[in-house]
Amino acid sequence: DIVIVGDASPHVAGPATTTQHVLVAAGTTVVGIRFRPGATRAAFGCDASELRNADPELAAVCSSAGRALAQALSRAHDADDPTGALRAALESWARARLTPRIDRDASALRAARRLVIDRAATVRAVAHDFGWSERRLHREITATCGYGPKTLQRIVRLQRALRASRAGVATRPPNLAPTLSRL
Repeated sequence: DIVIVGDASPHVAGPATTTQHVLVAAGTTVVGIRFRPGATRAAFGCDASELRNADPELAAVCSSAGRALAQALSRAHDADDPTGALRAALESWARARLTPRIDRDASALRAARRLVIDRAATVRAVAHDFGWSERRLHREITATCGYGPKTLQRIVRLQRALRASRAGVATRPPNLAPTLSRL
């Protein structure tokens, strides 16, 4: 994600393995953009795993591209509708970065999608189907999504359970034992 809090410089919020709590004063404008898994290399020019549990300034991650966005955001603060101008500047920057590069991680995203959609899929089977070793599958998914395959499966399983709980879905409770035993 890219997050801008008030007049501060934009920061990159990388994939997190712990909860982050941020206190923001009432009335502070917070604007951000969330990227789908697989967009990290295209947007920031680095593997998602390099940003895990990190909160660097965007300029430190993207150098000249980050500085260009920072300049556009600085101009947006002076606009009649600063929040809308900040959003527009972020969206424009992201589209320009992602459009020509998004296919780079397509195979890793397909493998990750299979692992999280097909609950019976194993790392070994998915690696075999893609013609990769288990080690390469782990490297590719970690670089693309920021987490290894098993961690990604656990995160998605927990997200499903939370969505079902919020929606009041009366289904069989999810088996959280494998997740909880690793905490």
